[in-house]
Amino acid sequence: IACSGDCDLRACRSEPEGACGYLSRVDALPGARVVSINHALLLSWPQRYGSIERLVVDEAHELVGEGDRAFGETVQSRELRASLQRAGTRPTRDVLEVLAVRVGRDDVMPRVLELVDRVGRGVDALGECLLAAVPDQEALVPEASLIPAKTPWSDASVAARALVEDLDRLADCIEEVAPGEPGDAEEAGVPPDAVQREGAALGRMFRAASRGVLADLFAQTRDDHVYAARAQRRRDGAHEWSVTVTPLDAAELIHARALESPKTVVALSATLGVGGDPTPTLDKLGWRALPRARRMESRVLPSPFDFSRHAVLGLVRGRTYRDEGFAEQCALACAATVRLLGGRTMALFTSRRRLYDVAELLRRDLAGEDFEILVQPPSGGAADLVERFTAHPRAVLLGTRSLWQGVDIPGDALSCVLVDKFPFPQPNDPLLLGRQARLRELGEDAFRALSLEPAVILFKQMFGRLIRSESDRGFVVVLGADPDRPYVGDFIASLPGPPRVLVDSMARILEEMEIFFEVRRDAASSRGRG
Repeated sequence: IACSGDCDLRACRSEPEGACGYLSRVDALPGARVVSINHALLLSWPQRYGSIERLVVDEAHELVGEGDRAFGETVQSRELRASLQRAGTRPTRDVLEVLAVRVGRDDVMPRVLELVDRVGRGVDALGECLLAAVPDQEALVPEASLIPAKTPWSDASVAARALVEDLDRLADCIEEVAPGEPGDAEEAGVPPDAVQREGAALGRMFRAASRGVLADLFAQTRDDHVYAARAQRRRDGAHEWSVTVTPLDAAELIHARALESPKTVVALSATLGVGGDPTPTLDKLGWRALPRARRMESRVLPSPFDFSRHAVLGLVRGRTYRDEGFAEQCALACAATVRLLGGRTMALFTSRRRLYDVAELLRRDLAGEDFEILVQPPSGGAADLVERFTAHPRAVLLGTRSLWQGVDIPGDALSCVLVDKFPFPQPNDPLLLGRQARLRELGEDAFRALSLEPAVILFKQMFGRLIRSESDRGFVVVLGADPDRPYVGDFIASLPGPPRVLVDSMARILEEMEIFFEVRRDAASSRGRG
């Protein structure tokens, strides 16, 4: 069941059919012994749900990124346009007209419709200015005092201020006929029924949009936060944009929201930290903010799998991901691996564009051969793809981030994982830039803390797709890494085992792969004859 606007708990509980599906789950919480939730709900857990006494956090490293999303604030043009559409068309327009008649304010609706049109133009005007300031990527927003006159940023500042003022006027008009609080409605002589609630919810929506990050985008009154914006032009000429404010350090917020209240917290992850040391990641989770008396020492348990004998990490020497024609090299390497292994290959990409380029080239190269080429669509669909890959004896699976973890393909179905490059975060990411500047001021190693550590964690997730049982064996090959970079040793030292490492050309790695799997087949034949 979906509810637009604000959910009114009293109204939902008074429905003839009883509480809605959401409320029935909430009502069941006090009697539940075990509750399964995701990280997003954990970090936004409402007080009315009751306390969590004992918490087990799986994939604990994911809380770091989820904290950025949970404690950030975003306003998007798409959401504003949807609210304007509701206000200016039926049935919500009818709701506002009924409310205006109730309180004898027929003069309000023309002003509402005029402001709906004005705000719509303002949304597009801000998008046009932001696109001129931040073409093709998300970028840091400068503070107003640092913006030169007659620049795209100064135009965006003026457009944002005008939009905030018009949103406030629109909220004022709606609240004249639909007061936002039930008490205000009762004093005005309007019963707080469904019609009044719908109008009030719309007014609160516009009021909230006029405040927060949009109003503060250029004033930037929040210390230790990063303000960012992105924009793009749609095919119909309209501009889409989003503005975001995110705390530089979410550790204390994660600690207060998730770790402080429960009597017991256990955090589990197969990929915490660099070189076997989970401390940097634990610090980002607010783990060290727990009193020492409550905090057991962390334990790092060895893997039960024999990675040194069963896994080979190949680093291709020669081309890197920065070189022209890298997608073609990825496709050639993938095709050669697929032919050698008869399928049984997964290729993981850090760039969706590169994924599609390689997939197109691979389809041409393997045309007419009996291989199933499975490509992850933009919407995800990982579970169905994995099922099809496992069922087909001669398949290759190409995907992006949702295939990096949580995918379990044990046995002979998967023998090689190809990775386009080490998964470093985007160097121009606004939050990363803000955090780098802060760490440099403190004299700390920003690269290791903010770029290397998350990249190592993600690569361990990618590497972990290969070995899922004690009998699994195979190769993980990084195609676009520069093996001579000093940080490569950190990636290797952080892997379980560690595996045997082979640094050579792709042709030589393929030869080693052939030898590796021929030995495997001979050994299997010997066991069968015995």
